[in-house]
Amino acid sequence: MLLLLALAAACALAAWQYYSAPGAASPVRQAHVNRLGTVAGPYDVSLQDPVEFDGMTRMEIFEHRVEQVALNLDFVAGTYEPDLRVFGRIEDGLRWWGLDGQFCAGPGDHSHDGASEESRFLSNPLLLVGVKEGVAPQDTPEGCFAVWPRPTALRFEGARATVTYDLTRFAEEKQRAGLDPPGPLMLDDLNARDWGFQFLALVRASNLVPDADSPLLDGDLVQLRGFVHEGGSCGQQPGCNNGSPRQSDLRFLVAQLPASMTVRLYRSPVVIDPSRGDFDFTIRFE
Repeated sequence: MLLLLALAAACALAAWQYYSAPGAASPVRQAHVNRLGTVAGPYDVSLQDPVEFDGMTRMEIFEHRVEQVALNLDFVAGTYEPDLRVFGRIEDGLRWWGLDGQFCAGPGDHSHDGASEESRFLSNPLLLVGVKEGVAPQDTPEGCFAVWPRPTALRFEGARATVTYDLTRFAEEKQRAGLDPPGPLMLDDLNARDWGFQFLALVRASNLVPDADSPLLDGDLVQLRGFVHEGGSCGQQPGCNNGSPRQSDLRFLVAQLPASMTVRLYRSPVVIDPSRGDFDFTIRFE
């Protein structure tokens, strides 16, 4: 408990230094950069279910994030603070896009219904690269229920990790909900950015095909740009906290199951040798 309080206090200090007052002078200290520690492993990380963020303050979100990191402190090299470049634009007291709202109601008065969809990633800080559906359904039928790709296992070993997604269940649930079959998927990079990674590149893939003009499957370096802020896509006034931007260069299609991909994560914006990244993250689709 004392450890959690100490970590939360560090987050509060960081947020105060950056956001103490409108128009405050630029901070004098360098931005904190989180680093993953190396755990020899294999080490299985428990995955957390989505939760409700509606109405929470930025600091409450930060405290939640710190608590989730504290569940696996062996992975923290030094200290941890939510990266303000990723999470510093969360606005106090707003609603968040909900899973039921996103996948059944659409923009409007019910867009926040259900557990907050960004909590899939914020509550699982070691899910370095998550997976989400590239597009939300439109004109959903009566009896619709929230359906999304669900991770079932996450294992770390040294500078590598593997997450498994149950796409068979995803397809079956979409059919039961009266929704279209699975379409393009998209990588979510919030956690990777929070841990100090700036780029990724695909190094291996099986049974995947490109989506439109996405360079992901070409093995090109893709800059990680994800962050959370107040946006108007939920159709409410004021807006809702949601992830941005829409990164088409992280989209792909699964041709058939099983499938897999391994992306290499890089901390430095200058990649001298693409074969020597900082972390390899594998996603298995079953």
